[in-house]
Amino acid sequence: MRDSRSQWGRLRLVGPGALPLLQGQSTADVINLRPGQCCETVFVTATGRTVDLALVVVESEESVLLLLSPGMQGPVYDRLDRHIFPSDKVSVEDVTSATSMLSLLGPGALGIARSQGLVTGPDFEPGSSHASRWAGDRSVRVVRDPLLGRATPVVTLVCVGPLGDAMALLSGDQRCLPAGEGLLRAALLVAGRPLPGAELTPEANALEAGLYHAVSLGKGCYMGQETLSKVHSKGLVKQRLVGLEARGPVRAGDAVVVAAAGGETASLGGAGASADAVSQSTAAPMTSPAVSITSSDTPAPPARLGTVTSAGTTPAGRHLALAFLRTRAAQAAALEQGVGAGTDAGGPLGLRVVVGGVPAIVAPLAFPTWGFAPGAAPAPAQAQAAAAAPAPADGGAEAERRAAKRAAAQAAIEAWQAQQRAAGQGP
Repeated sequence: MRDSRSQWGRLRLVGPGALPLLQGQSTADVINLRPGQCCETVFVTATGRTVDLALVVVESEESVLLLLSPGMQGPVYDRLDRHIFPSDKVSVEDVTSATSMLSLLGPGALGIARSQGLVTGPDFEPGSSHASRWAGDRSVRVVRDPLLGRATPVVTLVCVGPLGDAMALLSGDQRCLPAGEGLLRAALLVAGRPLPGAELTPEANALEAGLYHAVSLGKGCYMGQETLSKVHSKGLVKQRLVGLEARGPVRAGDAVVVAAAGGETASLGGAGASADAVSQSTAAPMTSPAVSITSSDTPAPPARLGTVTSAGTTPAGRHLALAFLRTRAAQAAALEQGVGAGTDAGGPLGLRVVVGGVPAIVAPLAFPTWGFAPGAAPAPAQAQAAAAAPAPADGGAEAERRAAKRAAAQAAIEAWQAQQRAAGQGP
């Protein structure tokens, strides 16, 4: 599958100060990257709120290509330009309109790239890139792109000028079908890759968005570092990005509430009913001439866990969404329903919820990460204390209990998917 991503932003930083500038203006530890290496990094505000997730591609000792989300080249350019001093020995150029970008996505991406002569070595690991010649001896930068997570192969090509002749070469390969913007958007949704204006907003910080792999708290000062360090050390990740799979279509902005006990959701309203309306309708006390029922006798409204940020339906008919769920509330609901808390996966996998009146379940995502790279952050105070304490005598039993919870969560997801397939809505 191929997709033109020329609408995605591209900046080039030139000069010996390119990596030092990014080191002080974004979250990842990029200072020791070498030519041919790549690394994801996040631009955040002074309070750690997300601006954009970028891919740093080191082309040479004094040239760095920055791949950005659609429309983000202007804001990031302005941000970097404001912090450049003459002594920094670096310049920034917006090369979005002067270059083109194309991505090969899916299991066949590497095979297609090899057949086109773009990849020649036996290994082309995620986080690597090289210069090549292609399509009439055109110079092209070939990148093993972590766009959909490290498990899904994506090869991104960046070249000068339009894609015309390059697209013609790929059109002759029957394995390389055009994706189009809709299919790429569905792939991003399935993976859980956050985007500006949806998940990357002033409403969430980089850790809440599951971007731990692109954050370093130990590299020194940068904009937002102090806030992110505090969030980590004090365990203040108040919400987490999760994936949802629903029985029907849902929309961005829909409320996510806990499903009724036992999974009964009919009382929460039909498809399309908003959770806010449900809460309002059940909160008022009911009265009659013969019986007076006080508000304490009225069933409590379903607990609101969060809000949908992105939603869509895949070509296979799966109704998927991304949402930020309040961490403690979601964990409490998971315990009540008997599913694993699943914090290593971002959210309580298998948790039954209702999204805009539509029953749904929390499902796993491939892109977000919930742990720092080795050496990228000191352990929180709680973790340090736990590491110093002697191991409990029943440590093996505790490990078995956690494993059983994870197995139960996976079983719940598989049961849900089987139910969807039986209803003709599955993949």
